[in-house]
Amino acid sequence: MALPSLKELILRLAGLSDPPEKIAGGAAIGMFLGVLPLTGPLAALTVALVLKQNRAAALLVGTAANFLAVPIVVAAFAAAAFEVRHDGWDAIWQAIAATGGWTMAAFVAAATLAAILTYGATLVAVKAYRAKRLRPP
Repeated sequence: MALPSLKELILRLAGLSDPPEKIAGGAAIGMFLGVLPLTGPLAALTVALVLKQNRAAALLVGTAANFLAVPIVVAAFAAAAFEVRHDGWDAIWQAIAATGGWTMAAFVAAATLAAILTYGATLVAVKAYRAKRLRPP
């Protein structure tokens, strides 16, 4: 199954029945948890349910963001495999212990920025689509 294009994603989100703010909130939750390692669409769905945001938007964007995070994970595994071959597992664990907190902080900062941008872009896109669609000919 291929990922939807950006236009298809916006049309699907704009067609949801919730207010634009709830759709954008769900999309932002999906982006935040889709980008973070060890989380994904089900976590986004759960958080959207608890925060009463649009669950479909959280699931849709969370799934798309999770697919986009795959190259990052592959690169991390490749770097770890290279490091293990040269320096052994001890070097990997020392590096994680030394930079683990900073690495997670960087992921959280990137996910937060992505969520803020997703909220704004989704809100504008949904409002523009609905205004255009509801305008009389």
